[in-house]
Amino acid sequence: MTDVRTFRRGDDLDAFLSLYERVFGRARDAAWFDWKYASGPAVSAPRIVVAVSDGTDGAESGDLVGARPFLPMQLAVGDRRVVAVQPVDAMVHPEHRRQGVFTAMTEWALAAFEASDAALCFNFPNEAAAAGNRRLGWRKVQERASFYRFVDPARVAESADLRPLATAAASAVAPAVSGYNAMRRAMAPDAGAVTVRRERTVPVADLAARYRARPPDGIHVVRDAAFWEHSTANPDWRYETYLADDDESALLLGRSTRPGHAVARVTDVLPPGAGRSRAALAALLHRALRDHDDAALVVAPPLAGATDLLADLGFLCDRDPPLSYATTPTNHFVRTLTDEWTIDGVDVGDAANWTLTFVEQDTN
Repeated sequence: MTDVRTFRRGDDLDAFLSLYERVFGRARDAAWFDWKYASGPAVSAPRIVVAVSDGTDGAESGDLVGARPFLPMQLAVGDRRVVAVQPVDAMVHPEHRRQGVFTAMTEWALAAFEASDAALCFNFPNEAAAAGNRRLGWRKVQERASFYRFVDPARVAESADLRPLATAAASAVAPAVSGYNAMRRAMAPDAGAVTVRRERTVPVADLAARYRARPPDGIHVVRDAAFWEHSTANPDWRYETYLADDDESALLLGRSTRPGHAVARVTDVLPPGAGRSRAALAALLHRALRDHDDAALVVAPPLAGATDLLADLGFLCDRDPPLSYATTPTNHFVRTLTDEWTIDGVDVGDAANWTLTFVEQDTN
């Protein structure tokens, strides 16, 4: 049996990091822990819930056998700003699975959040976790698409977790992947006269100002200076920014810092929703792809009204063959914490009411 309680840094940090490495296969340190879990908007409920053995299940009494972190985020919903929490990195020790540990931690956390100032949970569970989410009151909002542009499938295949993607891509564009991408670029709309400036850092004040000038209508994370400072401190990615001279449009691009991962990610675009300047977006994408032509793979989120532009630039959608044969859906789930599914007249369970890129999605 296990007891569920709030994470206590002094007692639990080393055990948490050890369990993380056991479950996810990656060693982490205290600095990474503080960046990911200790920052973000304040919320009057525990950010991490843990399960500890009571000594009757073969483990030592007090051993940490599970953890359920939650990331607080400030969401814009209609004209309101609300605190939401995103469940991430759920961990149960392999010897304690199928014993109700995940459910016990989640139910304990939900009770705490329902008594707090948080309005909803939203997350992107894999298929294994999705069933558990449904049983605990989550609703599936949509299956999100991602877009992949392969430059060197062979280099992508060197990474074990990306190898299925590379194999599927090879059936579509290899052995002439460079020729395929060149053909698609030639078909793409001209970037036109939009001037793009490359910043090798993240100008948080500039990005925050561009967001304020054209916030999207859909539900989205608030992109203020504090958000940019926190999210772009992710040690797994190195970020740079592309700014269009229309004073509204921008693109944030990340490069993976993991050894052997020659991956670039279009992390965000501004404005993130429909109604943006198509010419500016085309210019931003053209410039970013040209500057990062050494990346073996470039990944982009769904960009409203720009699916054809991504296709013209050589991106393949993971919801379509052949990539759909090698990928699983990215599920977007939501759970209200107030028994109300409508906030400021906006149904949070309706996919049409959300505007998401990669900045709302925990992909770390």
